[in-house]
Amino acid sequence: MEREEEKSIQEDRPNPQLGETTTVDWRLASEEKFWDELMRGSWKRPMREDSEQEGKLAYWMKMDLETEEREAAAAACLSEDEDDDEPGFAIRRFRDRWNSLWSGADRFGDFEDTTFIPPMRYTDELPRDALSNCDTLQIFSAKVARVGEGLQWPLDVFGIVAIRDSVDQNRNIIFQRSSLNCQTLTEKDSNLVLTGPTRSVVLVDLVFIEVDLKVKGTSEDKILFSRVLQLASPGLHYSRLLQFTKISKFSPLEFTLGHIIFSVEATISVQIIDGSWPVGFHGEFAACTIDIDGKRHIVAGAESVNHKEIVLLSFGHEKGHVIDDGGEIKLSRRVVCVQNNSKLEVSMKAWQGDNTIVDRAGFTAEKLGKSYGKLEVASCKMEVTVAWSLISYVPELRKDTILENNRCSS
Repeated sequence: MEREEEKSIQEDRPNPQLGETTTVDWRLASEEKFWDELMRGSWKRPMREDSEQEGKLAYWMKMDLETEEREAAAAACLSEDEDDDEPGFAIRRFRDRWNSLWSGADRFGDFEDTTFIPPMRYTDELPRDALSNCDTLQIFSAKVARVGEGLQWPLDVFGIVAIRDSVDQNRNIIFQRSSLNCQTLTEKDSNLVLTGPTRSVVLVDLVFIEVDLKVKGTSEDKILFSRVLQLASPGLHYSRLLQFTKISKFSPLEFTLGHIIFSVEATISVQIIDGSWPVGFHGEFAACTIDIDGKRHIVAGAESVNHKEIVLLSFGHEKGHVIDDGGEIKLSRRVVCVQNNSKLEVSMKAWQGDNTIVDRAGFTAEKLGKSYGKLEVASCKMEVTVAWSLISYVPELRKDTILENNRCSS
């Protein structure tokens, strides 16, 4: 049977000698087939209902296993799913597809809706349904690799980068700025200042990265990157770094991600409890994961996520906008995924000229509850709080999530 399927795949592929038009037609036909299969499968996938959770979860996992096997067979984490010859075409087509699959008050709401699933969902008590540690996607960074035709440094960038996973199909925003609040990118520092995700990104089924970025111009704005990227679970038994550059005729984007297995969610906060941040000092807060024994298995050629930093906040000597009146450090990012039986390290670096101060606090991953640590810079003492939570990977309708949130807050 496997040989017959392989032969069918080979026969469906275009002959390169027939030219570019045939190749494009084949690719579009393949994509239509993919979306048709996804649509047919989506109506069969049950949603979260606590009274029938066990049976439905088992059936849902079987459905997703078939999907994963089909996707993994192509050995493609990222799909070349769009022609970007026409500006904005990729986003428009994705919106149409999304609306046909997921829109509606009884499903996942509107295309622009952001995820209603909060972080720290099971920090105070374990969920009513038994959950296991699932795979997640860690977002380390996203940067403009180089400027495209008609653009030059510096770039005043605005727009959105959002991730959609199979839990609620809504936007989990990692970057969003209006044209009135652009981020200025330079050739020396072309990393986007990320502000998410707001909750962990589940990597069980397909994940979509929606990117619609523009450069503000004096007379008109120009497209920087407008694509929808598709990511499937690598199906690995170890955590590893995922790095790739997505090419576009406008400007390529470089992503650094992490596939984290057996994950728990860590939500980080930092509070000044004594003194004040030293005058004139720049600051940076970051987080990384570390193996407890330092001997976790990684196959040859794979890069470990150990000690790979996630920048939570970086600021200059003008600190007023990052520390509120109550002394809380207003982190740009708070949510990090940690493999169970690993450690989370939260670090602080403060510097002025050649004077640099570094401090770190370590935490062992937990399933629930909160952990506390201390950081110090000069006379400024800070308390770090990490709220731990298990992660649900079962799809949830928007209306059910809203009801659950209301129940928890009442």
